Amino acid sequence: MDGKCTPSLYYSWLILALVACGVSGLATLGKTASEVKNVTSIAPEPVILRLAHEVPTGHPNDLAARELADLIYAQSKGKIKLEILGNMQFVQESELMNQVSAGKLDFAVVSTGISPSYNSALGLLDLPYLFASSDQAYQAWDGEPGQAILKQFQNPGLIGVCYWDNGLRSLTTQNRPVEKPEDLAGLQIRVMENPVYLEFFNFLHAKPTPLPWEEVIPAFEQGIIEAEENSVPIIYWNHLQKYQRYLILTQHCYSPFIVLTGPSLRRKLSGSDYEWVLALFRNERFKQRQLIQEQTTRYLKILQDGGMRILTPDVKRFRELGREFSRNQLNHFSPQFVDYFKGYLQ
Repeated sequence: MDGKCTPSLYYSWLILALVACGVSGLATLGKTASEVKNVTSIAPEPVILRLAHEVPTGHPNDLAARELADLIYAQSKGKIKLEILGNMQFVQESELMNQVSAGKLDFAVVSTGISPSYNSALGLLDLPYLFASSDQAYQAWDGEPGQAILKQFQNPGLIGVCYWDNGLRSLTTQNRPVEKPEDLAGLQIRVMENPVYLEFFNFLHAKPTPLPWEEVIPAFEQGIIEAEENSVPIIYWNHLQKYQRYLILTQHCYSPFIVLTGPSLRRKLSGSDYEWVLALFRNERFKQRQLIQEQTTRYLKILQDGGMRILTPDVKRFRELGREFSRNQLNHFSPQFVDYFKGYLQ
């Protein structure tokens, strides 16, 4: 061999070079296609919905909200995620409705404390001794009367989804046992920022003070108030037994929570997803109500075993006065709603 390349040998080398380049190019092309495939298969970020409530972890509202979050995530296959902002960690309850109306929150679960300032018809549901049982209250909330009230929100975009249960409200006091309505005379009692509660306890000659919930414990500690009224789960979860010695089972009101949504939900979800999510919230009301009743029974015993004195007052007399007050209050509401509710007070 003298180093010279014959034509046949040259063409052999050329063919081998071209084959090598082809294999390399194909490998590169295959790698690029794989990379593109991986990029296009990345799942889109889930739609984030936010729900805020004011109650502590473990309350039925919180448990129901977390169950909803699991259902929404699972049934949407991870495309929709519900975040829970509980225990007033977002804003105080008095601001929640504004946040929903402004589209900064997708859902809120609020009491009827501040709600009548946004929907005056909700005050009807706070009338004392309006309903004879929880079943009657649920029937009214879910039926034509309650649904008509949900349509009366004044703020643009606010939508009442459904009613959850706040429990049957009773009285707690620091040092005063109460057996009859007359025992309330001069009692400094916190009530929700709601005209019906304020006027009812004035009617019973107490001294009601409307306060937002976040100010209640400081007001006890400073001696500004000596009593309040609430449902058993709220009393338990907020440790009111530390400040109140007596729980008097006046059971004067079946009080609802209102589940609200606003304009942001329409922007975030398509029509079918929008209706499906709202249906889940409405279905969850049955579980939430069951939890309220279970916790009421369980925590009443725990409070009593822990040293809180549970008193059964003259409920018949409280009921007589409460229904008299409620019949008079009906005249303050629109006639269209009076026809719905007057039958409950006959």
